[in-house]
Amino acid sequence: MARSQRPELEKDNPIAPQPRRRRPGRRPFRLDTDEPITEGQALEALTAAAERFIDAVPHQPNLDAERQALIEAISGAQVVLSTNRSQASQAEEPSLAT
Repeated sequence: MARSQRPELEKDNPIAPQPRRRRPGRRPFRLDTDEPITEGQALEALTAAAERFIDAVPHQPNLDAERQALIEAISGAQVVLSTNRSQASQAEEPSLAT
């Protein structure tokens, strides 16, 4: 068997470029059902993804303004989601005043 003349192709060469590997846990968002997605579901998925991003990215002072803007957007989305959920649950419950 002939040996390669290019050292970067050698298997045990520590300076050879290594193939990129995907980090575990990163996968595209997929719904479990074939039903159409609602705005609320989309907002929940986006909020969860943004929270995971904030938790995974190391804090860098030069990106502090962008990070703070994303945190405020997440907070606003969570307020909208909780308001929508409380309105939906109130609409489902029978009124006790009658």
